[in-house]
Amino acid sequence: MSFYTYHLITQTILHCGSGQSVGIVDQPIIRERATNLPIVPGATLRGVLRAHLSAQKDNAPLTKALFGPLAKDGAESFAGALSITDAHLLLLPVRSLYGIVAYATCPFILQRYKKALGIAIDLPAESKDKAYVGKDSENIAADKVVFEELDIDAVKGGKAQEWAECLSKVMYSDDKDEAARTDFQQHFVILPDDVFAYLAETATEVRTRIRMNQDTGVVDNGALWTEENLPAECVLWGSYSINEKANDQAHQFKEQANTLLQMGGNAGVGSGLVQMMTQESES
Repeated sequence: MSFYTYHLITQTILHCGSGQSVGIVDQPIIRERATNLPIVPGATLRGVLRAHLSAQKDNAPLTKALFGPLAKDGAESFAGALSITDAHLLLLPVRSLYGIVAYATCPFILQRYKKALGIAIDLPAESKDKAYVGKDSENIAADKVVFEELDIDAVKGGKAQEWAECLSKVMYSDDKDEAARTDFQQHFVILPDDVFAYLAETATEVRTRIRMNQDTGVVDNGALWTEENLPAECVLWGSYSINEKANDQAHQFKEQANTLLQMGGNAGVGSGLVQMMTQESES
């Protein structure tokens, strides 16, 4: 069995709903139970990929091999060759007093990512009251960063710069993207775990929506609700595997999966546009 890594970059806000609410937001996004960090379920991505591949008739054999036959086909059922994990949060864009925005992560997330991908870069020394930024960070002033209502002492360079360079190459792999890589490195920050967890819960985008009555031109009774979304420019990561029986289809799938997908709710208002990127080398 061959294993691969994929990354998702949200181009617009993304709403993968949990289906139930226990807080003040009527329609929250789905989160990992243990960490309360946002995720995109593997089942959601699998369904989106099947729909994407099925849109082209020439892909019928590939779709059947990777996802298995549909029950309505009347054919003998079998498991598809593709297995895909949930997408976990890697980078969260947060509002910054300096530099407009920062792409934030934390040691807990990087440790997971490092272990899964076998990355050799060490993590910065653990600190509960310091942030680590790149050597040319635009988010720092007077040795502090200010995100939302939080001000935190910051340290430049070191391992944060190494991680910034590593992740910028993941997001912008084309040689023509040097300017984008530099910009990302200047807005990258590693926050303490507790601070990041707080921002991952409070710095998501919540929008209030209504439903208009087409006859009266006013809001229907009770048709006002709030929706939580992952903001644009979030980065998530996960892995997928393809059974050795379908190795011939692995390259074809990778080529077609590196594309812009629509997932989650509210496609009609532009939500859920996500760029998927698969890693070239097996992990």
